Parts: sequence; C-alpha cells; structure tokens
Amino acid sequence: MLSVFGEIDSALPAGDLAELLDAGDWRASSGRYAIRLHGPDCACALEADDGGYLIRDGIDGSDEIAGARSLSGHLAARGLRHRIEVYDAESKLVAYFHREWPRAERD
Repeated sequence: MLSVFGEIDSALPAGDLAELLDAGDWRASSGRYAIRLHGPDCACALEADDGGYLIRDGIDGSDEIAGARSLSGHLAARGLRHRIEVYDAESKLVAYFHREWPRAERD
C-alpha cells in the first residue's frame, strides 16, 4: 500500500484553479475550499491550505505512482509549482514528482 502527499503553490481561489485544471483529459469541480480532480487514470482531492492546496487523501487509481506522475505532468503543463511524494508502507519515499520545488524545500 502506497501513500501520496502533495502541495500546490497557488493563491488562486478554488473556482479559478479548478477552471485552470479543467483541461484535456482532466475534469475539475470545486467547492468553496476544495477541488476534486479526475484524470484519465486517477483522481484526487485538493484542499485549500495556507497559500496553496494540499493533497492529503492520496490518489485514487490502480497505480499510485503512475497517477502521481500523470497529475504532476498536468500541473506542470499549467505552470503550477508543486510537489508530489509517494511513500511505501514503511514511510520510505519511493517517488517524487515536482515542478520548481527542490527536495531541499520539502520540510
């Protein structure tokens, strides 16, 4: 079982970010403080946080690493600074995807 955590550095309101992300094979719907994002092979929830958005509940899909890679590519194509980390059952980092977010800034 893998766990996925991520951050998006964006001050856009949820509705505006959802409009930006609703493109190509991806569909986004927003509430006041959250966005539900559905891609070709995964889905996730983005929750508004101080100055950005968090992926806390992981990525729904058959392959978390492929889903994280796909999501990262979608975010990067829209110019969004982000990071997505995938951990194994022992809490070891097994995959890291980002745009302009060096690993040294993780904590």
